[in-house]
Formats: sequence, structure tokens, C-alpha cells
Amino acid sequence: MGYKKIFTVFLILSIFILGFSWENHTLITYITLSGNFGTEKVTVKSIEDFLHDNEKEIFDMLYEADTEFSSEIKNYKPIPEELKKYADNEKNTVKKFFYLLRINPEYSVKYFLKEVPGNNYENYKKINFKDIAYADYFYPDALYSEISTGNDINSLEIISTASDEPDYGFDIGLFDDNDTYYGKIYGFGDQSFGNPKVIFGSQAPFHMGFYNESGIIYFASPSMKNTYPELRIRQFEKLAQFAYSKGEMYWAYRFAGWALHYIQDITMPYHSAIMPGKSTFELLWVAALDAVGIKGPYNNVLDEVTNKHIVFERFQMKKLYEDYEKGADLSYLKVFTDDETEEFDDYKIRSELSNNSKKFGKDLDKKINKAIYDKEKYNNLVNIYDSQNIDLEAILKFRDSQEYENLYEITKTINHRTALYTYSFYKKIFEK
Repeated sequence: MGYKKIFTVFLILSIFILGFSWENHTLITYITLSGNFGTEKVTVKSIEDFLHDNEKEIFDMLYEADTEFSSEIKNYKPIPEELKKYADNEKNTVKKFFYLLRINPEYSVKYFLKEVPGNNYENYKKINFKDIAYADYFYPDALYSEISTGNDINSLEIISTASDEPDYGFDIGLFDDNDTYYGKIYGFGDQSFGNPKVIFGSQAPFHMGFYNESGIIYFASPSMKNTYPELRIRQFEKLAQFAYSKGEMYWAYRFAGWALHYIQDITMPYHSAIMPGKSTFELLWVAALDAVGIKGPYNNVLDEVTNKHIVFERFQMKKLYEDYEKGADLSYLKVFTDDETEEFDDYKIRSELSNNSKKFGKDLDKKINKAIYDKEKYNNLVNIYDSQNIDLEAILKFRDSQEYENLYEITKTINHRTALYTYSFYKKIFEK
């Protein structure tokens, strides 16, 4: 009971942060791809028209993919027969499409661009985040421009915007215990971890890939095996390849961006490990102490993982925007060696992409520890968490300190990996 409890609470905290974290999908995608590939103007096409023009082939492909995933994705849960019948009787093709993808069918597809600092959007009407997302939340510094079907838009803007979009509500309410009609027929069972009553709770198992924990952790909490970014990557990859083969370029870029979102998520240590930097023994020890009533170590560990997640992702966001806006050297997001640039491999999502992200956790944990300057402010983060009130400059050591520079360097290394997988995936889809 104690083991399961600690894993559950770790993930509740990760879920809480998820709604506010990793806000640089668009900017990292934009910087990486603009540094390596050309762009083209493509015409915006509605999802209704796209599905109407390709309906039979799209739905046949989704059923075939279900069979393929059943044999190739570990712990995959096939589309239930009840859901297939439900989808077949659905007259709205967009809802049918979402049902078979098993994403939130109440998510409304809008046409917009997430603005990149320094680009010109003066000819576009502004649109608020709350008018795009399924459920509103505080998203600092995010600005949007509305586009319309028939507009000719730069392909780089499309894929960069789309790489941020899955956080806007794709994966809300997908489990049996989320009190949604569709969650009860999607076949994922009860929510893998966390509080099923928290609206953003059900997103976490689709954006976090805990594929490389020890056997004893899976034994203590079998539901930890049920994480699904690999599924989302492969679904949207297939759709991007299909759209590209049909010359449906707007949707090729948008689907590719959706896939990139999940790829980028699991390049981050806090999305690939239950608690970066902590050994299995440490996790089990504090869980055992908690089970016999010794609460201090358990509570300290919970505070620590939350605080470090907040500090790292805020630091990563702050430095990337600063560097981009002042024209600093961003070659770490653009330049790759020949040895690095092999084609993106679906069969290495777990063994390399996620596993290597997890391995960065230990070094990252140490560098965050050493970079903390004001311990009191840092320790209070878990209690005062509000994106508008986090003063990183007060928490971290001075910018000219070696500790600050070391944290910056490992952040760049992690971002380099994110950019590398972004590059290799794009090349796989569009540079055949």
C-alpha cells in the first residue's frame, strides 16, 4: 500500500505541473526547422473537407493501425468492439475520426497560429487562448492569431503551432473514471495514476512515458505501465504520412506537429521518469517509512520533485526566450553531426528516446541542487505555485556563477536532444 501511494502522489504533482509546463514546443520547433529546412506556402483546409475527401482511406487506415499497434506497442489496449460500433454509427465525420483516435471528441478544431516572437502578425485577427483550448488555464506570454480556411500560410508556422496544440485538450477525459461518456467506451480502463476528478489529470498518462522504471516499481504499481505517448506519436505520424502522400499539405504539417508534441514531451526528464535523480531504493525506502507512519521523508521527497520540476521548466522557458529575442547563439538547436541524424525510429521510442531522457535526470538533479541560492524561497515553491509569482532570479545563484552556468549548459543539452528528434522526425516525413 505504501509503495503504491508514493507513486500515485508523485504523479498527481506531475499532473498539476503538466498543465503549465513545457511551454516552448512552438519556439523549439520553429528554431530547429527554420535552421535546417525550407518552407512553402500551403492552403488551410478544414478538417471536415479533409475527411470528406479521404474518408474511406482514413478510416480503413485507423482500423489497420489498431491491428498493427496491438502487435507492436507493449501494453497497447485495442479499440473495443463497442467503440467501433459507436464510431460506425456516428454521422459527424470529425467525431468519428476522434473516436477512432481515442482523443477528446469535444475538442473543437480551430485555425490559428501561435505567435513566434519577432514575426509579423499584424494582418491577422487576435484570438484568445480560452477560445482555442478545451479548458482554459494560465498560459503566460502565449499570443495567437486567427487564420481562415483558404488562407495561404507558411508551413513552418503551421507545424510549429501544431506542436503545441495537444496540450489544449486532446487527452482530457479519456478514462473510465473521468465521468465522460467517451471515457467509458474508449477502452483505456481507469486512469493510470492521479486524481481522475482533476480536469487535466487524464492528460498525464498520454504526455509522460514511464517506460524504463525498474521491475519492482511496476510490480508495486502495475498501472505505471499504462502510459501512451508512443501511441500518440505513431497515430499522428501515420496520419502525417498519409496526408503527405495525398498532397494534403496543410494536414500533413499539422498532424506532424501533433506527433512532435509527444516526441518533445518525452525528451524531458520529468516526463520520462517518476522522479529524476532518485534511485528505486530511495523511492521504496521513503514509501516504506510512510507506510509505518514516519511522514517526514515522504513529504520532503514530494516537495523536492515538485520544486525541481517547477524550477527546471521555468528556467528552460526563460532562457530559451531570452536567447531567441536577443539573437544569442542557438546552434545547439540547429546543428547536428552526421552520427546524430539517423532517421527517426518508431521502435526506439522507449529504448532510446525515453530511456536516455530518464538518464539525464541524475545529473540534472545535482545541477539544480547546486544552483539554488535562496533555499527558503525554493522550499516554498510547492506552497505558492503560481506561474506569475516565480522569481527565478531570486531563487537561483547569480547569472555569472558557475552553478548557474552549469544548469544552463545541461538545459541546452536537453534542448539539443529535443531539437535532434524534432529534426529527425521532420526529415522522415517530408524529406523522403
